[in-house]
Amino acid sequence: MSTALLMVAGALVIICFPADFGFVVLAAAVTSGLGLYELVKQDALSNSLLWIYLGGNLAVVTGFYLTSVATRAAKQRSIPDTQMDGLRSEIDFENGSSQRGNKLDCLPRAGLIVILIAAYHLGRAGIPILSANTEISRFDFTSSGFFGIPGRIYLFGVPIMWILITARAVYRADHIWQSRTWVLYSIAYVVISVLGGLKSGLIALVIIAVIILPALTGRRVRVGTMIRRWWYLFIIGASYAAFIAVRLYPTYRDQGNVVDALMTRLTTGSAEPKVSVLTASVTPPPGGFWGQFSYYFMKYSGGDVSGRYVLERAVSAKIYGADPSSDSWTTPVTVGGVAEMVYWAGPILGILLLLAFGCLAGYLDGSARQSPRKGAANATILYCFYLWLSRGNLPYYLINFVIVSGFVLFIVGVSYYSEKLLAPAEPTERRPGGRVQT
Repeated sequence: MSTALLMVAGALVIICFPADFGFVVLAAAVTSGLGLYELVKQDALSNSLLWIYLGGNLAVVTGFYLTSVATRAAKQRSIPDTQMDGLRSEIDFENGSSQRGNKLDCLPRAGLIVILIAAYHLGRAGIPILSANTEISRFDFTSSGFFGIPGRIYLFGVPIMWILITARAVYRADHIWQSRTWVLYSIAYVVISVLGGLKSGLIALVIIAVIILPALTGRRVRVGTMIRRWWYLFIIGASYAAFIAVRLYPTYRDQGNVVDALMTRLTTGSAEPKVSVLTASVTPPPGGFWGQFSYYFMKYSGGDVSGRYVLERAVSAKIYGADPSSDSWTTPVTVGGVAEMVYWAGPILGILLLLAFGCLAGYLDGSARQSPRKGAANATILYCFYLWLSRGNLPYYLINFVIVSGFVLFIVGVSYYSEKLLAPAEPTERRPGGRVQT
């Protein structure tokens, strides 16, 4: 009962916050914090470690809001008269007018290529939601071959391309719903998320939108307003998650009361891996923090990783009673970026580093409106920050985002220059003030 009351109180506080990156971090901290609080009452965790965890999240949120507000204020002072329409006009001249073909016009073709690669992965590896064991097959990202590249495009490339297309829509239309490319790609993204069999697939899309749209548009709405306007999106996402858990996940179905199982997963279930890390009750992986980078480099290049593992694997193996250095399959767990940072750097340095991460996120959020390309880059990094903070395993996300972002940019570049080579020569045009744009 006390946990339920705390959840209601936390919800009432959160709905007054602006819907942005800071809100997403805070909401995740509240659910995990409630789970840790329950474990404190069970003497499974000390009060001091609970406050360290909450302090780390507070450091991220504080750094984000302070830097974001300061950056936005500085940008407004430097360009006080800049409005969205004027910014779009200037961007059109910088990137070329519609007669020449804007550099952003290649994104629809690039987006189609990314969707086709994701569809190829699902075709080769199998569609998780239709498989015999969705709970396990949803994590199969390598069976499509080609060194796991199609699987990584499916997992990370699809949302990254959605961010690029959203940035294009924000800067070229009065409302993103007016962009046919954005609408069609969003539909394809939803279909792929549903077929992927991840219970959080649709909610994840809403969360990405909450993170990147305030950064790209410069406009913020309160969480309460967002829920009042788009409540149906949350209902659809939650209903899909409940359906997947009830019908396709044995670990939830076998517990009988699915609602209690989902609430446990959100609170004490999500807190359990963090307890293992905060209490340092797992064996550090070979090579420590930096050894995790070499593990992924060796794994992705086809090297021998026998006996090697990462922190997330050590925690998962501890929970499920397996040897982390063995080949036994265990369900991946969400350690969380805050607990991971405290584990590797200690409480004081860890919280300071989290404050620095929050400040960097705030700068990226506050400076994203300068141009479509800068906005898309900033929003992509914010998305990467969110994944790490919510799930942990910094080396994994850092390496995969660098690799997949490189592939996405390659696809965009090929799409742009192929059109440029095939397009006929066009006349020059004159910019305002008499300068010629070629």
